[in-house]
Amino acid sequence: MALSLSELSDREEIRQVIYKHFRAADRLDQALEMEACWDDAVFEGGPVDQLMSEAVPIIYGEMLPKYFDVTNHYMANFLIDVRGDEAFTETYALAYHIVPADEHAIMAVLGPKKFAEMNNDASRRYEFIMGMRYAMRLEKRGGVWKIATIRIVNDWSSAKPYSGVEEEGVYSFLKLRGTRDRTDQSYPWNP
Repeated sequence: MALSLSELSDREEIRQVIYKHFRAADRLDQALEMEACWDDAVFEGGPVDQLMSEAVPIIYGEMLPKYFDVTNHYMANFLIDVRGDEAFTETYALAYHIVPADEHAIMAVLGPKKFAEMNNDASRRYEFIMGMRYAMRLEKRGGVWKIATIRIVNDWSSAKPYSGVEEEGVYSFLKLRGTRDRTDQSYPWNP
């Protein structure tokens, strides 16, 4: 199937919007998320189902910082179906999370059964990994592509005690550390 230059351009613009969404999630950047979405965009699939303008302050301002010390989203397969000024996408993702050593956060993320399997140990952090897909509907308005609907579809998860190296070995001489805001060292080059 031969794609026109216009469709190739649309597909890349759509892909950049999706990248912006994932960067916003990992950096807790509410303004960047709203740049990726239309004002009437909708979030579906939990933890809240509502307008993005209402969901983003809850998810990025309250939930993610409370329940996770770090998040990293990795995108894999991209399916993009452009239909004029509307596009439908499915993005496979691995979402890595570090849950803080906090019983409330651990219980909220892992649940009581998994927490019991972990010996009810709230003195340590946990890795929580999700295999998921993001189904998005995007619209092109005024020549600009943005997200109109985000649906999160969860496929699997894994949880285990965090065992990362943070102060010794290679980590001891790597000086830059990621932050979950616009002070992150990636922002000066890619605001």
